Amino acid sequence: MDRTEWASGIFAEYTFDIKDKFTLIAGVRGDYNSRFGYYFTPRMHLRVNLLHDLVLRGSVGRGYRSPNLLAENSAVFISQRTLRFAHDLGNESAWNYGVNLTWNLHVFGHKSEFSIDAYRTDFEKQVVVDHDSLPTAVFFYNLDGRSFANVLQTQLIFAPFHRFLVTAAFRLNDVKVTEGGKLQPKAMVNDYKGLLSLSYATKFDKWKFDLTGQLNGPGRL
Repeated sequence: MDRTEWASGIFAEYTFDIKDKFTLIAGVRGDYNSRFGYYFTPRMHLRVNLLHDLVLRGSVGRGYRSPNLLAENSAVFISQRTLRFAHDLGNESAWNYGVNLTWNLHVFGHKSEFSIDAYRTDFEKQVVVDHDSLPTAVFFYNLDGRSFANVLQTQLIFAPFHRFLVTAAFRLNDVKVTEGGKLQPKAMVNDYKGLLSLSYATKFDKWKFDLTGQLNGPGRL
């Protein structure tokens, strides 16, 4: 687990813009990592104004990371399980895709916003933290199979009356990883989440009041 690691890179970006209509940002990055060699990371973002108050955004890109297994999994140290690490643990890489639709509207005479987000991450490489194969051990090994995350979220922000703001959001999660040769839901990830936040501010913001409620759906332990 002890290591010395360094990385250097170069980045270029191109922006194409049609005022108030369309924006495209394309970027590419090249890196050299002292442990894993060369990385090539492309990414693209776009924004389209479908209507005056309706905006579509999209993104696609690739990402890399060097996992810090002990720091990221400190909870396993209190479980009395034996930690077993594969000898060839590598880096992680994934493709990310996303789309967002935002509609600015008026509700109760005030500005409001409704948005829908859909995102997917496909892992090419991943270090799997396997709690399931043996009750007395935690295994760390490279992904052998599929691993992905799908997220769908809706959000509404509106003001029923002056200085009172309501935020309501709901998210669906479909996160699965291959552990021990079996594709299954990732542990400790909720199937869905809900959020309701009520905020009120008095004149000149002298007093602010917030009430927040959160709903967490079931998840595999």
